[in-house]
Amino acid sequence: MFKHFRLPMVILASLIVACAIGSLSQSDTSAITRLNIKVEPTMQLTVYGSGFNMHYTGFDPSGNSSTTNGTGTGIMVVTNNSTGFTAYMVVDGTDLVNKSNPDYTIPSITQAVENTGQVPRNSWGIYLYGDQKSLNGYSESDGVAPIRNGHILAYSNASTLGSGASIAFCSNVDISQPSGSYERTIRIVAIANRVPSTIDSIDYLQDVDSDVIASMTTGTQYMLYDKRDEKGYFVSKLADGKVWMTQNLDFTLSAEGTELDPATSDVQTTKTITAVTDTTNWGQSNTTAYFKDGGELYFPNGTDTAVDASSLDHKSDDLHYHIGSYYSWYAATAGSGDGLSADEDAEESICPAGWRLPTSNSNLNTQEDYSFNTLAATYNFPTTAQSGLETTLTATPLWFNYARQVDGTHDWTTTPTTAAYWSSRAAASSQAYALIATFDSVNEVHPNATAAIGSGFAVRCVFKTPQE
Repeated sequence: MFKHFRLPMVILASLIVACAIGSLSQSDTSAITRLNIKVEPTMQLTVYGSGFNMHYTGFDPSGNSSTTNGTGTGIMVVTNNSTGFTAYMVVDGTDLVNKSNPDYTIPSITQAVENTGQVPRNSWGIYLYGDQKSLNGYSESDGVAPIRNGHILAYSNASTLGSGASIAFCSNVDISQPSGSYERTIRIVAIANRVPSTIDSIDYLQDVDSDVIASMTTGTQYMLYDKRDEKGYFVSKLADGKVWMTQNLDFTLSAEGTELDPATSDVQTTKTITAVTDTTNWGQSNTTAYFKDGGELYFPNGTDTAVDASSLDHKSDDLHYHIGSYYSWYAATAGSGDGLSADEDAEESICPAGWRLPTSNSNLNTQEDYSFNTLAATYNFPTTAQSGLETTLTATPLWFNYARQVDGTHDWTTTPTTAAYWSSRAAASSQAYALIATFDSVNEVHPNATAAIGSGFAVRCVFKTPQE
């Protein structure tokens, strides 16, 4: 009796040729040109041999014995990807199927065995070579494994001029198995491993992730841009473990309406915020998005006189003190602060996607993630009158500034030397928590101050952890 077992292999051997693509982007705030060149990973997969063929002859007519057979081939992968590749086996089923009569099948083994001699009768499996065992979760003693979709055939953690692996299958049949040609289509797919992002490999605030944060040095200043308007901001990983903007937000809200999209803004659904820019009416409504553009001005550290910032270098430290813009709490929370009870947090903001407003707490000793309270405790903010406030709050690495405030009676040009920054947390009726500092003879910081939500304060954003 002659039995012919054929396992034709469908091969995905693809060569992806990538060209370097240059893109020019103009920053509104720095008036410079940034050139970004991205080189995509190139992958070449070669499979040696056209398939697997296993032939069975000479069975014991009594059916008391069976014959084990196997066949193999190899693959080779070349890639310029810095983190290498992973090659997988892809199948749409695990049975070998008789070409003439699909009711006849040879199933895969259901658990790994040590060697081919232990493969059960009328079943088949895949040989395990070297690292294939550990890559797929098998022990060193396992020699033949069940057929499954996603089996890892080869892996490299670095670019390679050629890294390969052997692929082999075996089956064990006896005379009870109907004769014929049995087959299963198998694909081999090689995928470039993910390259972890670093702070030096990204340009935008919206692209920060846990890998980027891990690459940042605490206290070091980095420049990232907002995809919504290409404005640049200094950011830093601070000693509280969080990544903060160390420059005031300067995102413009328009009287004609500004659309906020979840892809680029800290909102859950697309919404339009219509701003009121007449500062004489600030505070007359708690559900109005009051907005004021601070212009191209900054307050040099230790001074309360605004200076033209338009001529500054795009990465000058003085840009930390750029005024940015002023927002009512309704505007800062993108409308999500409306109707909140005391100590509830607004779930949205005008920060970039992936970022949020800091929070606060009535109890100064309560420290939370993203909290002004925690930042104050970490950097020992003087919460009672002390001299030298400029050496803590306004100096590196925090860079808070004399942002002042806007409300119904005070424009920033006449407000005393103060800094005021919104949090995400509601306080008493028509109030919200904020960080408020005074830089005159008082010299103190209140990370959990409360203020009327119609006031116009500055905004600093803090990066959210990925699970949020």
